[in-house]
Amino acid sequence: MKTRSKDTELPAEQMNNPQRRQLAAGLCAALVGAVMVLGGCSKPDSEASAPPVTAGAPAITAALQQTAFRIRSDFNADLNADTGWAAAPNQPALVQADQPFRLRFELESSSDSGSEHQFSMQFRRNKGAWEPLAAEDFPYPVKKLKLDFAAASAEQLTELWNVVQGEESVLSWQQEEGRGLLRFVTDDEPVLALARYHTHWEPVEFATYLRLPESSRAGILFGYVDADNHFRLEVEAGRAIRIIRLDGGGETTLVDREVAVKSNHWIELKVAWDGSEATIEYEWDPYIQGLEFTADLGERIGGSRMGLYLPAASSAEFGFVEIEGETSTPGASIVSNSRFEHGATTRDVLTASSLPFAGGAGINYADTTPEWSASNAHGEWELPLVVRYFHDGPAMHEAGDTFEFRLLDSRGEPVPAASNPVVTLAVPERHLGGVFVETPVRLGPWQASNGDLYFLMEPSETDNLMMAVKSTDGGATWREVDGANRPRTGDLEGVGQALVGDRIHTLHQTSDHVFYH
Repeated sequence: MKTRSKDTELPAEQMNNPQRRQLAAGLCAALVGAVMVLGGCSKPDSEASAPPVTAGAPAITAALQQTAFRIRSDFNADLNADTGWAAAPNQPALVQADQPFRLRFELESSSDSGSEHQFSMQFRRNKGAWEPLAAEDFPYPVKKLKLDFAAASAEQLTELWNVVQGEESVLSWQQEEGRGLLRFVTDDEPVLALARYHTHWEPVEFATYLRLPESSRAGILFGYVDADNHFRLEVEAGRAIRIIRLDGGGETTLVDREVAVKSNHWIELKVAWDGSEATIEYEWDPYIQGLEFTADLGERIGGSRMGLYLPAASSAEFGFVEIEGETSTPGASIVSNSRFEHGATTRDVLTASSLPFAGGAGINYADTTPEWSASNAHGEWELPLVVRYFHDGPAMHEAGDTFEFRLLDSRGEPVPAASNPVVTLAVPERHLGGVFVETPVRLGPWQASNGDLYFLMEPSETDNLMMAVKSTDGGATWREVDGANRPRTGDLEGVGQALVGDRIHTLHQTSDHVFYH
């Protein structure tokens, strides 16, 4: 029984269900009475040796040495607890697929200068090529920061906003029906205010929830360099949506689209950028997609701090602003941990070094450590990790795969170590990784006459492709079938299936089309 796809487009009404995904990490017992293991077709990476640390390596690396590591299986242990270890110091350990664990390092600095160090990490699978160890969360790879003014106060305005043009007095915090909002009211000059926040990732999307009186204008700043050099997404009540480029203080209107922007009504405005293209979304109803369009601005749009802009003699009210980064689902990554904040101080837990202890930090959902300065001393760092079963590609890891980790200094050079941490992957029987397709109907598992089972799913939150997987052992293990003929359509929200005879029929309804596979 094979999955063959033919894309037959059928007319359909527009459908815009919100995405409500569930990461598969538990049971599928309601379907087959057992949890299933999802398979794939990736092969081990090619063999490659770690680059040696030579005598010509930079002095910053020669002054550093990794003296110990330890793998902690208790993901929720206190940062400095001496419990919950998966193995003895400097020993490899077994970890479960899709089950986060933690890794602690001990480092010595033999330098007398007290140089500042900042570390990042790499990993490799089965002694293959080294890859950067990125910060991507689990189970949901989310990079979103929301500054909600409902919970703010007048005293927090200067903490949240840096007014770089105009007077701070134009900002005020107001309450309406028990909910807080930020109000801008300008007089003779415009105001430009930058949000104060910190993220460990670069933003690719800004959004705000605002309300405009009649004839008022307001905008989101993006690609910001300074007050005279940036882009501005601007809405004018009742009139238009515009993209304006400031270059040396001179304004050029790049996009001027006539839109009856609602006044005295809460609307959502969003800008996302990729290369030189900016995608604009304007929504006036939480249940309607609203208006969306993309424009090429003719130059690369850089990442920047988010800002808000109001021209002279205008006013607007803001409910919140959101800053969002691009996410992915790599094979292994640094994740978040609710037990400690990023940068939390470590204590001397590992005991290999005899030098004085000079602190260190817990790493939480960040791909670099805080700066550390020490002379003839040692420190410790601990970070939460996960090795995924299915990940972007689509690709998968096999039980028995090994994953090796190493530290890099601030110049990107490997820190010398007697041995690097290594974990071996275990995949529990009947474990189902990946992501369930969002659907209100049954997607299997469908049983063939010989007992084989078939099921439809996606490899990850960020790789939305249909994957047909097959089990020949009653759901104990699963592997993808016919991956070369995966349908290319994403946006897997409205999907339905039916088994008739020896054929599985699949309908996929996107926002604009319906496809038959």
